[in-house]
Amino acid sequence: MKHALLNREFGPVQTVVVLGVGRGGTSCVAGTLRALGICMGEDPHPLKHEWSPVAYSDKEGLLADVTAGNIGHMDEKHAIWGWKSPRDIFVLDQILALLRRPGFVMVTRDITEVALSGESYMGIPPDLVLYEAAAVYNVITDRLRLWPCPALIVPFAELKMHPADSVELICRFLQIDPTRAVKDAATEFIGDGPNAYRAIDRPDGVISDADLRADTSALIPVLVRRYSSDYLDRFARLAQDARQAIALLVAPSELVAGATVANEVAVRVAAVVGSFRTILDVRRATSADAGQQSNTTDARESLRDSIGEMEHLADSAAAVLARHEYNPPDGYEALARVRQLLQMLMLVRIELQKGLERLRLLRTTQQAQA
Repeated sequence: MKHALLNREFGPVQTVVVLGVGRGGTSCVAGTLRALGICMGEDPHPLKHEWSPVAYSDKEGLLADVTAGNIGHMDEKHAIWGWKSPRDIFVLDQILALLRRPGFVMVTRDITEVALSGESYMGIPPDLVLYEAAAVYNVITDRLRLWPCPALIVPFAELKMHPADSVELICRFLQIDPTRAVKDAATEFIGDGPNAYRAIDRPDGVISDADLRADTSALIPVLVRRYSSDYLDRFARLAQDARQAIALLVAPSELVAGATVANEVAVRVAAVVGSFRTILDVRRATSADAGQQSNTTDARESLRDSIGEMEHLADSAAAVLARHEYNPPDGYEALARVRQLLQMLMLVRIELQKGLERLRLLRTTQQAQA
């Protein structure tokens, strides 16, 4: 089966950490390790097989002393142990020295499949999952290319397609030799089941709809706050840039066609805003006129009105986000609205840039003819 093995020369593994992205197969790998008799924590989730010795504080972040104590406790109790907690990848480089003979099993999955799974199971917009997955994979691979530790990298599709071979591969990597019965149980666990989150000892032990909804409810505010802040910051910077472009576009010019260009851009910008007004289902917030303007002064006012309307809509969306409870299934609607406003402003900025480029070409032509 297809796989990659890094740094095998660094010796046997006594602390195995499962790496990957959410909805990327980490539960499958962690459950397989548990089925093979590897302790994956003091009290791992029975269906997600998730646990971590890493302690955090909302104010201080990583609690190094508590984490060191947890790791030392596990070392005393187990000759080989491990854990799965995807978020720990962001602090593993800080605690690597605390781990006894660490090794990593990274499971990879096509990010489109990850996105579709995230949407299906948790209702997360695919664009967010794609971005999150790519970012996490980047962090993981950046660590693995340098860490002096053995690492096994396995595609999730290969695990599911070749469960028996996957079990043998993991056993060789960890240098363990469980009984045939244990290997068979691990192989059965990897095989197709009724749910992505399931118990290692009960085929009918799957995650409930209520638990999935609870997971979704907990994740929504995290993602909405993170990305709404990003989108609104980008919007503010782009709006400032657009206003500077407008000033250049309608500035007094020796070009005969300068006013015509500004007017045409103003019409197209107003049309962009009008189309998104329909998409966003909002009423006109200003007196901007989508018709032909008569001079650069009218064009300037129309363009400024368009930008002002978008800023007004963004402020309204920000106010909604500030008080939103983010309950499913509409928890991402406010975030989607801000994203659409940012996209609208991007289209406006493109039209302004086209206008500035036309002025540049006209000026170049006029100078050549002089």
